[in-house]
Amino acid sequence: MRRITTRLSRRVERALAAGGDPCLVELHGVSLRVPLPLATALLSRRFDPLTIGRLRQHTRPGMTAVDVGAHVGFYTLLLARLVAPGGRVVAVEPAPANLDLLRRNLAPGAPVPIAVLAVAAGAQDGDRTLRLSDSSDTHSFYQHPLVGRTQPVLVAQRRLDHLLPTPPDVIKIDVEGAELEALEGLEGVITPNSPRTILVEVNPACLAAAGSSPAALLGWLDRHGFGELELLDELAGVVHRGAEARRAALDPERPNDWFANLLAARR
Repeated sequence: MRRITTRLSRRVERALAAGGDPCLVELHGVSLRVPLPLATALLSRRFDPLTIGRLRQHTRPGMTAVDVGAHVGFYTLLLARLVAPGGRVVAVEPAPANLDLLRRNLAPGAPVPIAVLAVAAGAQDGDRTLRLSDSSDTHSFYQHPLVGRTQPVLVAQRRLDHLLPTPPDVIKIDVEGAELEALEGLEGVITPNSPRTILVEVNPACLAAAGSSPAALLGWLDRHGFGELELLDELAGVVHRGAEARRAALDPERPNDWFANLLAARR
């Protein structure tokens, strides 16, 4: 991937010192504004090279992609580039500040239509309390194991199969422990042929806080025909495939802050 430049690093440092607005960064050819603390973290490491490489392989022009837990829009904008021309993207994000920045990032224009759903994805419709943390990428319905103080906010939760007009081709889900609930709320648009690919975060500690587990997540994928698995461990820079991906996802010895992205495709 392209590393963020030294010049950008200096800009971020100046903005942090001034307590300024969100900072404009460029990642993998995608330009977007991110909260300043997150910009600082992005400068210190490469950002999801394994995951982005696999998404490029599995996403084609003309497809429909859904970004569940869109945050401020990096994956939304990346998917828009990958499905152009002729495709479309749906971004799902409930947190008010993230939603505002997401819309600002999409405002300059995108190569395909992008619909923004200001809701949380879940297994049923209703209102629900979202716990907002100091870090914009760790908001959760549950007590995040790595987050102390949170602020509650009431958000709308919807089954996405009530909102999506057609089955999508690619789904990305990162919702801090509620991944299985989001998948259950998509079952009405799951067909034998669509989607072709699901990318979902596996965070055992967050799943446990939600009363779920990596095993439950794998069970759902198995039941719905997603038998080709790749576990993309960005922290270690390792890709586990097939049975090894399953073993790695279920490893009980993982530290409490471990997470990885699981790419599941149809056989």
